[in-house]
Amino acid sequence: MTINISLLTAGYVIQASDRRMVMLDTRGRLTSSIKDDANKGVIVNAEDGQFAITFAGIGMYNGKFMDQWLAELAATEGVVELPIEVGVEIIAEHATKLFERIRNVPKQHAFSIAGYRNDGKTVAPHLWVVSNTDLGFVPDSSTATKDHFSVQHFVVEKPGRGLAMIIGAHQSIDRAGRRRLDAAIRNRQLDGVETALVEVIRMGASKSEFAQIINGEVLTVSLTQNGLARSTFHPSADPVENYAPWVVWHEANQNFVAGNAKLGLARGIAYQFGPGLFVPGMDGSGARDDGSGEAGLWFRPYEAKFKTDEPNPGNVRIFGVVPISAATAGHKP
Repeated sequence: MTINISLLTAGYVIQASDRRMVMLDTRGRLTSSIKDDANKGVIVNAEDGQFAITFAGIGMYNGKFMDQWLAELAATEGVVELPIEVGVEIIAEHATKLFERIRNVPKQHAFSIAGYRNDGKTVAPHLWVVSNTDLGFVPDSSTATKDHFSVQHFVVEKPGRGLAMIIGAHQSIDRAGRRRLDAAIRNRQLDGVETALVEVIRMGASKSEFAQIINGEVLTVSLTQNGLARSTFHPSADPVENYAPWVVWHEANQNFVAGNAKLGLARGIAYQFGPGLFVPGMDGSGARDDGSGEAGLWFRPYEAKFKTDEPNPGNVRIFGVVPISAATAGHKP
């Protein structure tokens, strides 16, 4: 179990998640904490915008963490080559197939996909919840599961309005936490919004009934309309090691996955999507392909699934890594 909050406003799309991953028995009872530095966020640059994906439920299957499964799926199945609405359906289809193979553990699960979608006329914050529960966005051990994943879609259309979506241990957020979320929707300062979401998660983690399944280590992934994606780690009193979240994009007949580099105790990393930017390792001199992260970002290209006959545009639209403090300190929409 975990807690993940997606907050959408006209200025920002932000996802926040705690970083604890636990082991449950066949009855959904906690057996042990297996990881306190898990990343539960993936950044996807689709055909019509940038999107962040988080999840609650199954964190690992057959030795692979769910964030890596999502990143590789987005690359190998062409999610980054297509409009996000099509990509969401691909995620639902493959999640259904994956969960058919999972046995003897609670299988309630939800993905939350949020970001700015450009339909050619307007750019607006959208959110999709992909889940195998009837309630969709509140999976827990008492919620019945379906035999397939279905999709719910939300959009913030009016200026000044916002949306907060919670998946995971939603019961940990009390009235004070909900008031904090309401205030965060009205906040125009990015750092202030992130801080509010971190506080809400820590308020839940401080409750005795949730302390074993939620921790105070928090990862936020924030998106802006101009293509900036920022992932920030918010350490508790005893900070853990940080890893760059997975980032997936398409360019010139190939889909690329980068991430998982060890950042030590660094506070975060930012990515700017746009023309002419360079990824360390694109020429083979940078990141390793063995997942070690010793030479920068873990980096791997995949053959495109749908867009296989594009001309190389020369002025590539990929991401560059930029200093987090310089990129977004004090940023306002």
